[in-house]
Amino acid sequence: MVVGGDHGDTAFQFGASLSVHLRDGAEPINFEVSVCELICRKDTAKLIEETILERLTAGLKIVSLWHLHIERNEEGQILCDFKETHAENSHHVDLFVTGDLAFQAMALGKESMAGWWCMQCKAARANFLDEESEMWTMCGLVEAGTVAETGESEPKLGVKKTPWWPFIELTQYVSPLLHCEIGIGNNIFQLLRDVIYEYIEQYSPGEESI
Repeated sequence: MVVGGDHGDTAFQFGASLSVHLRDGAEPINFEVSVCELICRKDTAKLIEETILERLTAGLKIVSLWHLHIERNEEGQILCDFKETHAENSHHVDLFVTGDLAFQAMALGKESMAGWWCMQCKAARANFLDEESEMWTMCGLVEAGTVAETGESEPKLGVKKTPWWPFIELTQYVSPLLHCEIGIGNNIFQLLRDVIYEYIEQYSPGEESI
Protein backbone atom coordinates (compact mmCIF):
# COMPACT_ATOMS: atom_id res chain seq x y z
CA MET A 1 0.00 0.00 0.00
CA VAL A 2 1.26 3.46 -0.95
CA VAL A 3 -0.39 6.42 0.77
CA GLY A 4 0.17 10.12 0.36
CA GLY A 5 -1.21 13.61 0.16
CA ASP A 6 -0.90 16.46 -2.31
CA HIS A 7 -2.47 19.85 -2.88
CA GLY A 8 -3.77 20.75 -6.31
CA ASP A 9 -5.78 23.75 -7.45
CA THR A 10 -8.33 24.22 -4.62
CA ALA A 11 -8.05 21.13 -2.43
CA PHE A 12 -5.73 18.85 -0.49
CA GLN A 13 -6.32 15.17 -1.18
CA PHE A 14 -5.11 12.11 0.67
CA GLY A 15 -5.39 8.70 -0.92
CA ALA A 16 -3.93 5.24 -1.24
CA SER A 17 -2.88 2.91 -4.03
CA LEU A 18 -3.03 -0.82 -3.28
CA SER A 19 -1.58 -3.84 -5.01
CA VAL A 20 -2.64 -7.28 -3.72
CA HIS A 21 -0.74 -10.38 -4.87
CA LEU A 22 -2.44 -13.66 -3.91
CA ARG A 23 -0.52 -16.89 -3.40
CA ASP A 24 -3.02 -18.98 -5.34
CA GLY A 25 -1.64 -17.63 -8.61
CA ALA A 26 -4.57 -15.33 -9.38
CA GLU A 27 -4.00 -12.03 -11.15
CA PRO A 28 -2.88 -9.19 -8.83
CA ILE A 29 -5.66 -6.93 -7.60
CA ASN A 30 -4.84 -3.24 -8.04
CA PHE A 31 -7.05 -0.36 -7.00
CA GLU A 32 -6.97 3.17 -5.60
CA VAL A 33 -8.85 4.71 -2.69
CA SER A 34 -9.59 8.40 -2.15
CA VAL A 35 -9.53 8.82 1.62
CA CYS A 36 -10.39 12.49 2.08
CA GLU A 37 -10.42 15.94 0.52
CA LEU A 38 -9.90 19.29 2.24
CA ILE A 39 -11.07 22.36 0.34
CA CYS A 40 -8.37 24.94 0.98
CA ARG A 41 -6.12 27.40 -0.83
CA LYS A 42 -3.02 26.02 0.85
CA ASP A 43 -2.39 22.86 2.85
CA THR A 44 -0.55 23.31 6.14
CA ALA A 45 0.41 20.99 8.98
CA LYS A 46 -1.90 22.91 11.32
CA LEU A 47 -4.88 22.45 8.99
CA ILE A 48 -4.30 18.70 8.67
CA GLU A 49 -3.64 18.29 12.41
CA GLU A 50 -6.89 20.04 13.32
CA THR A 51 -9.06 18.12 10.85
CA ILE A 52 -8.08 14.67 9.60
CA LEU A 53 -4.78 13.72 11.24
CA GLU A 54 -6.22 11.86 14.25
CA ARG A 55 -8.34 9.53 12.10
CA LEU A 56 -5.59 9.13 9.51
CA THR A 57 -3.12 8.15 12.21
CA ALA A 58 -5.50 5.60 13.72
CA GLY A 59 -6.05 3.97 10.33
CA LEU A 60 -2.40 3.97 9.29
CA LYS A 61 -1.37 2.48 12.62
CA ILE A 62 -3.75 -0.43 12.07
CA VAL A 63 -2.51 -1.01 8.51
CA SER A 64 1.13 -0.75 9.57
CA LEU A 65 1.12 -2.71 12.84
CA TRP A 66 -1.82 -5.13 12.73
CA HIS A 67 -2.07 -8.35 10.71
CA LEU A 68 -4.25 -8.59 7.62
CA HIS A 69 -6.21 -11.87 7.61
CA ILE A 70 -7.19 -13.03 4.10
CA GLU A 71 -9.27 -16.06 3.18
CA ARG A 72 -11.88 -17.25 0.69
CA ASN A 73 -15.36 -18.30 1.72
CA GLU A 74 -17.33 -21.19 0.23
CA GLU A 75 -18.52 -18.95 -2.62
CA GLY A 76 -14.95 -18.07 -3.54
CA GLN A 77 -15.18 -14.51 -2.27
CA ILE A 78 -12.11 -12.97 -0.68
CA LEU A 79 -12.64 -11.93 2.95
CA CYS A 80 -10.22 -9.52 4.65
CA ASP A 81 -9.98 -8.33 8.22
CA PHE A 82 -7.29 -6.55 10.27
CA LYS A 83 -6.54 -8.15 13.65
CA GLU A 84 -3.85 -7.61 16.26
CA THR A 85 -3.17 -11.36 16.45
CA HIS A 86 -1.06 -13.33 13.99
CA ALA A 87 -2.43 -16.44 12.28
CA GLU A 88 -1.49 -18.80 9.46
CA ASN A 89 -3.64 -16.88 6.99
CA SER A 90 -2.47 -13.42 8.12
CA HIS A 91 -0.01 -11.17 6.35
CA HIS A 92 1.99 -8.01 6.94
CA VAL A 93 1.12 -5.03 4.74
CA ASP A 94 4.08 -3.19 3.23
CA LEU A 95 3.10 0.45 3.80
CA PHE A 96 4.89 3.29 2.00
CA VAL A 97 4.35 7.05 2.25
CA THR A 98 4.72 9.46 -0.65
CA GLY A 99 3.08 12.74 -1.73
CA ASP A 100 4.62 16.05 -2.67
CA LEU A 101 7.72 17.26 -0.83
CA ALA A 102 5.71 19.79 1.20
CA PHE A 103 3.46 17.02 2.54
CA GLN A 104 6.40 14.77 3.37
CA ALA A 105 8.05 17.65 5.22
CA MET A 106 4.88 18.10 7.30
CA ALA A 107 4.68 14.40 8.10
CA LEU A 108 8.33 14.32 9.20
CA GLY A 109 8.10 17.46 11.36
CA LYS A 110 10.06 19.58 8.87
CA GLU A 111 7.39 21.93 7.50
CA SER A 112 8.89 25.03 5.82
CA MET A 113 12.40 23.92 6.74
CA ALA A 114 15.29 25.76 5.11
CA GLY A 115 16.40 24.30 1.80
CA TRP A 116 19.85 24.04 3.31
CA TRP A 117 18.89 20.69 4.91
CA CYS A 118 18.25 17.30 3.37
CA MET A 119 15.05 15.29 3.92
CA GLN A 120 16.91 12.00 4.24
CA CYS A 121 20.28 12.77 5.79
CA LYS A 122 21.88 15.16 8.25
CA ALA A 123 24.28 16.72 5.75
CA ALA A 124 24.10 20.32 4.59
CA ARG A 125 23.17 21.15 1.02
CA ALA A 126 26.66 20.88 -0.42
CA ASN A 127 26.97 17.26 0.77
CA PHE A 128 23.49 15.79 0.35
CA LEU A 129 23.59 11.99 0.51
CA ASP A 130 27.33 11.63 -0.01
CA GLU A 131 29.12 8.53 1.28
CA GLU A 132 29.92 10.11 4.65
CA SER A 133 26.43 11.51 5.31
CA GLU A 134 24.70 10.29 8.44
CA MET A 135 21.23 9.14 7.49
CA TRP A 136 18.21 10.14 9.52
CA THR A 137 16.27 7.43 11.33
CA MET A 138 12.73 7.74 12.63
CA CYS A 139 14.03 7.52 16.19
CA GLY A 140 16.45 10.35 15.47
CA LEU A 141 13.67 12.52 14.04
CA VAL A 142 11.48 11.85 17.07
CA GLU A 143 14.29 12.83 19.44
CA ALA A 144 15.11 16.03 17.49
CA GLY A 145 11.43 16.94 17.21
CA THR A 146 10.82 16.40 20.91
CA VAL A 147 13.69 18.75 21.76
CA ALA A 148 12.41 21.36 19.30
CA GLU A 149 8.88 21.26 20.75
CA THR A 150 10.14 22.03 24.24
CA GLY A 151 11.24 25.42 22.97
CA GLU A 152 14.44 25.26 24.97
CA SER A 153 16.59 25.57 21.86
CA GLU A 154 16.28 26.47 18.18
CA PRO A 155 15.25 23.68 15.77
CA LYS A 156 18.26 21.79 14.46
CA LEU A 157 18.85 20.37 10.98
CA GLY A 158 15.39 21.52 9.88
CA VAL A 159 13.43 19.43 12.42
CA LYS A 160 10.74 21.54 14.10
CA LYS A 161 8.25 18.96 15.46
CA THR A 162 7.95 15.24 16.11
CA PRO A 163 6.88 13.19 13.06
CA TRP A 164 3.20 12.36 12.68
CA TRP A 165 3.71 8.62 12.23
CA PRO A 166 6.75 7.33 14.17
CA PHE A 167 5.54 3.75 13.65
CA ILE A 168 6.40 4.03 9.92
CA GLU A 169 10.14 3.79 9.30
CA LEU A 170 11.82 6.56 7.35
CA THR A 171 13.00 3.98 4.80
CA GLN A 172 9.31 3.58 3.86
CA TYR A 173 9.08 7.19 2.64
CA VAL A 174 9.28 7.39 -1.16
CA SER A 175 10.66 10.52 -2.81
CA PRO A 176 8.17 11.97 -5.34
CA LEU A 177 10.22 11.83 -8.54
CA LEU A 178 7.69 13.88 -10.53
CA HIS A 179 7.96 16.80 -8.10
CA CYS A 180 11.76 16.52 -8.05
CA GLU A 181 11.82 16.68 -11.85
CA ILE A 182 9.46 19.66 -11.85
CA GLY A 183 11.78 21.44 -9.41
CA ILE A 184 14.80 20.73 -11.62
CA GLY A 185 12.87 22.01 -14.65
CA ASN A 186 11.88 25.20 -12.83
CA ASN A 187 15.51 25.83 -11.88
CA ILE A 188 16.63 25.37 -15.49
CA PHE A 189 13.99 27.83 -16.73
CA GLN A 190 15.03 30.35 -14.08
CA LEU A 191 18.68 30.06 -15.11
CA LEU A 192 17.66 30.51 -18.76
CA ARG A 193 15.71 33.66 -17.90
CA ASP A 194 18.72 34.98 -15.99
CA VAL A 195 20.97 34.41 -19.02
CA ILE A 196 18.49 36.15 -21.34
CA TYR A 197 18.19 39.08 -18.97
CA GLU A 198 21.93 39.50 -18.50
CA TYR A 199 23.31 38.82 -21.97
CA ILE A 200 20.48 39.16 -24.51
CA GLU A 201 17.69 41.54 -23.56
CA GLN A 202 17.36 44.00 -20.72
CA TYR A 203 13.90 44.18 -19.16
CA SER A 204 12.22 47.52 -18.75
CA PRO A 205 11.24 48.48 -15.16
CA GLY A 206 8.47 46.18 -13.93
CA GLU A 207 8.63 43.80 -16.90
CA GLU A 208 10.95 41.30 -15.21
CA SER A 209 8.26 40.17 -12.74
CA ILE A 210 5.83 39.08 -15.47
